[in-house]
Amino acid sequence: AVPPAGIEGLAVNANGDPLEAAKAVGIGPLAIGNVKYKVEFGLFKRMIESEKTITLDFQEAFSLAREIAK
Repeated sequence: AVPPAGIEGLAVNANGDPLEAAKAVGIGPLAIGNVKYKVEFGLFKRMIESEKTITLDFQEAFSLAREIAK
């Protein structure tokens, strides 16, 4: 596998690391992937545990992602 291209000097698992060249922080692709995985798992778990049919959209996914990223 080839690692994804990213920002020079930013580690692949960086999670809010300051960027030297800017007044910003960086999030590496593996940190993003971890949140994505946890969101997918959490939404799938809600579907399985529900007694009735539920509909999930981007708003539920975004809300769960914000909880996880705290």
